[in-house]
Amino acid sequence: MVAWNQVPRYIEAQPGSQNSRFGSTLINDPSSASSFAAAAYTAAVILWVMAAQAALAIGERKPIWDALSEGQRKLLGMGPLVLLLMMATFFLMRRRHKYNEQIYLPIWRDMSTTDESAIAEVISYIPSLWEMDWRMHIKEYQKDPCKKMLQRLDVERSAEFLASLTNWRLSSQPLLSVEDFIPHDIFSYFLVQKNQKLLKIAIEPLVGYFRHPYAISQCTPQGQNTVHVLDLSYLVFRGMSLDAFNALYPGRKYLIDLGINGPNRSLLWFQERYNKMGIEFDEVWGWEKRELDPQSFWRYVPSSIYSKLHFMNVAVDLNFDERHPLEVIRNLYKDGDYVALKLDIDSPGFEEIIADRILDDPEILKILGDFYYEMHFGAPYFPYHNIPSNDSIYNMENVMAFFVQLRDKGLRAHYWV
Repeated sequence: MVAWNQVPRYIEAQPGSQNSRFGSTLINDPSSASSFAAAAYTAAVILWVMAAQAALAIGERKPIWDALSEGQRKLLGMGPLVLLLMMATFFLMRRRHKYNEQIYLPIWRDMSTTDESAIAEVISYIPSLWEMDWRMHIKEYQKDPCKKMLQRLDVERSAEFLASLTNWRLSSQPLLSVEDFIPHDIFSYFLVQKNQKLLKIAIEPLVGYFRHPYAISQCTPQGQNTVHVLDLSYLVFRGMSLDAFNALYPGRKYLIDLGINGPNRSLLWFQERYNKMGIEFDEVWGWEKRELDPQSFWRYVPSSIYSKLHFMNVAVDLNFDERHPLEVIRNLYKDGDYVALKLDIDSPGFEEIIADRILDDPEILKILGDFYYEMHFGAPYFPYHNIPSNDSIYNMENVMAFFVQLRDKGLRAHYWV
């Protein structure tokens, strides 16, 4: 179980900065420093007025107070208030400094010495600059997403994003974290703490159509090839080193696939992709509402998952009883287990209710390691996803808001296709 613990915002130590040598993460609130500076400036003005008038009074041989004008007396009367403000600001800054000392931890890649019984805490979700741009302007960008994706900065970021993933997957050390290959202005990540070790877990940013940058022909830059709309190479399946993954999840590994669409589709795809990342599932559970011939189904189940597969040829309904997949997950799970859940049953209304249930269930949020969810929406240049309004009324802004909520609650939520 990875617990969720919300703390104040973090600011990444940038390369070349004083703290980047350790890959550390700091809390930094410039408002405290600016408040202190303003108070100090006011105090300096008061002291300057007092000194000037003192010199004048000495020269005229009369009390300092009598030498002050009415305005200067009012300004001087503010002295105790300014002093109190400075003391309060200083006290708050000291408290923040002490808090910083508690969480000023180096970023660790090797978690092998971590106590397996310790609970890992998700400290914060850190969206990249690229994702923040889309978050802040999604109302505007969703009117013409491709216009934005074809702007120079987004074109460069898309290319760097894909190149980083390719370098990671083709590297001679595929068990390293993707963090060794990524620029942090592009990739988002989670901060997870376990046994006073702080770990960064990378994840793809929420930008564009929430899928491969070149999945829409109108969004593909000149000189690049458009990929299939179902291309999944943009996903980050294990945004940490294998040692770190095994330290966070020392128990059993489960794949729960809601909407398998056959014996050798997403089930096989997940098995192969996770295997390449060094992760082997102990059990695989699949649900499919379309009636499949048992003999034909089991004949084509890949041998790599044949003995691990639990197949339910029934629809996933909204009766959240002990037979519902979410309750199956709850009953299977033990501390230290890893659970990957995919939700794509091609019934948008049902999917949305199940996804909302996950969002509102703190226990399920803690249990799930990764959540793959296709949230249907309508958007320009996207006839493949332009679902009729009676099935889905969502747009890109709704999708962005929902996935941000999931990630802000500590869940590694990926947009599925």
